[in-house]
Amino acid sequence: GESSSATGLQASTRAGRRIPMHGSIFLQLQHYVTAHHGASAWPEVLWTAGVPERTYLHSEAYPDAEAFALLRCAAYAQQKPVPEFLENFGEFITPWLMELYAPLIPETWGTLELLLNTEETIHGIVRATNPDAEPPRLQFTQTGPCALRCVYDSPRQLGALAKGIIRGVANHYGERVEVRETRSAGDAVEMDIRILPREGAG
Repeated sequence: GESSSATGLQASTRAGRRIPMHGSIFLQLQHYVTAHHGASAWPEVLWTAGVPERTYLHSEAYPDAEAFALLRCAAYAQQKPVPEFLENFGEFITPWLMELYAPLIPETWGTLELLLNTEETIHGIVRATNPDAEPPRLQFTQTGPCALRCVYDSPRQLGALAKGIIRGVANHYGERVEVRETRSAGDAVEMDIRILPREGAG
C-alpha cells in the first residue's frame, strides 16, 4: 500500500474537534495556482473542490478539510500526484516563510542550523503566541557534518510539504539537499537529509 506521505492530507483533530488551518496557506495556494495557470485557474479549483468562492484572509483560520480538498484539486489541475504537488508547493512557499520568520533567524545560519533549530526557534514561538495553531512536530538530529535525520509528526500527514520546504530552505542559502524517506508509520515520516555544497563550490 501507499505510505502515509504518499496519500497524506488527513483532517486534524484535537480532543474531538477540528483544528483549523491558517488563512495564509490558502492565500499561498491561490498564488501558486495563479502563477502556474493564470488568474482563471483558481476559481476553477474552488469549483472542482466544492468550495464556495471567497476571499481568504491572513488573520482568519479555515477548516483543514477545505485546504485538503483544494490541494487535491490543484494537484489534479497540474496533472501531478499529490506528493509531488505538495513538494513543489512547499518549495514555492519557502521564500514567504523565510521572510515571515526572518526576525527569528540569525544571519549566520545556513541550511543545517535553520533545520536543527526549526522546532525550538520557530514552531515553539508559533505555539506560544497562537495556542490554536498546530504546526507539525519536526525533530532534527545531526547524523554527520552535513547530514540530518528528520522525524516529521503531524496528524495532517503533510510530510511531502515538509520535504519541499526543506529543499526551499537549501535553495534560500544557495545550497542543495538530498532527501530520502526512510520510514513512514501513521502520522510520522522519517527522512535522511544530506546537505550538498553550493553549486560551483570547491
